[in-house]
Amino acid sequence: MFYAVIMAGGSGTRFWPASRAAFPKQLISLAGRTSLLQSTVQRLEGVVPAENVYIVTSESHSQALRGQVPEIPEENILVEPVGRNTAPCVGLAALQIRRREPEAAMICMPADHVVNDTTAWKELLRVAHRLVRERGRVVTFGIPPTRPETAFGYIRFGGQLQSAGPVPIHRVEAFTEKPDLETARAFLQSGNCFWNSGLVAWRVDTCLDLMQRHLPAVRERLEELDLAMGSGRYPHALAQIYPRLPSVSLDYGILEHAEDILGIPADIGWSDVGSWSALPEVLPADESGNVSVGIFLGIDTADCVAYAPGRLVATIGIRDLIVVATGDALLVCHKDRAQDVKRLVDRLEKDGLGQYL
Repeated sequence: MFYAVIMAGGSGTRFWPASRAAFPKQLISLAGRTSLLQSTVQRLEGVVPAENVYIVTSESHSQALRGQVPEIPEENILVEPVGRNTAPCVGLAALQIRRREPEAAMICMPADHVVNDTTAWKELLRVAHRLVRERGRVVTFGIPPTRPETAFGYIRFGGQLQSAGPVPIHRVEAFTEKPDLETARAFLQSGNCFWNSGLVAWRVDTCLDLMQRHLPAVRERLEELDLAMGSGRYPHALAQIYPRLPSVSLDYGILEHAEDILGIPADIGWSDVGSWSALPEVLPADESGNVSVGIFLGIDTADCVAYAPGRLVATIGIRDLIVVATGDALLVCHKDRAQDVKRLVDRLEKDGLGQYL
């Protein structure tokens, strides 16, 4: 049996004003009719059955999330009382899966990424499943870089160890945090450095063993929580224990220190859609390079992003701008400043404009 853990607790602040506290990025539709979360679940069909999919989310948007994925059993939607990054999030799901199958294989993935080549992705999932189940290995997926990118982490692959049909399997030599531009250019030219997709496959017992080795404080508190699972004491234990967990990512807390990790190049049309400026990666552009969701009319307008479902956006004589319109807010910014939308969200909170968050 193969299980999936979908990490859906993020706030998606860089996609304000479409993304809000109660309805964040993973629950909105950026590239089609389905939300990013719904698309993530659909990409598992035929590989991981719905009853084996676990989603970890936050209390603030758990209700909206449940409405989007009715095929996922209610008990498989795990609600964090507070966000504690990806390592505790995955650990919480691992405890639940361990109760069903102690040596289960699981794939852990973010809820808010786009994969255009679903067929290729499912084949890589099946390859990873075999490596995890039969050999107990940790498997990660590297995205072939198309540009020097300073917003992503990187994985350096070593030589090819084997292959599974046409799929090469490499040894992972190192994980690198977001580099400066010069380093990113060198990574691009090297040919063996890949973007870190945030996807990792491993067995539940392997995950928890590595957590014990590298994050013992996380593992200890999770085991305290496990004693209450399945009982009426669990909600109280979760509220008391989970906030005491350190906030740490899987990459920084475990994967960067683990040995003998396998890497698979994943040319699957992947994008993390990290800000509004990334929409051209997942949506077709018009003859002037404009990408739009909703009704768009541009005169002497080029290389812009317009997002306003159910609305008309009309522009004249602009270039390289982002325009996002919702029922109560309008965002206009240069594409080069898309990452600063998070700063604007912080400013809204500071200035007492929480009704727009």
